Amino acid sequence: MRICSLLSTVVLLSPLQAQAFCSEPIAPSPPWGDPPSAPYCYNEWDKTHTCESWEIDSWIDEINSFIDEMATYADEAQDFASYAVDFANCRIREAKEPLQ
Repeated sequence: MRICSLLSTVVLLSPLQAQAFCSEPIAPSPPWGDPPSAPYCYNEWDKTHTCESWEIDSWIDEINSFIDEMATYADEAQDFASYAVDFANCRIREAKEPLQ
């Protein structure tokens, strides 16, 4: 039994198994929608309002949520770009392997 286990380990660590696998990155999906619209009681022209405080607070919360979503997407997009470079470099190494 030990011989089979040892043999399995040797086979798994053989040079044929040492080849790297290039994992293609998956692009993040952009968030849907536009920034929240101002409430009906807010005058965007002169930045005044006749809103109740809860209406303004709710709008501000929606804006902050939208900003957080976009910031998360930006971070994921930067990670994707980095992974895409790694993927391209991995494929280059694969292409060069037979030449070495």
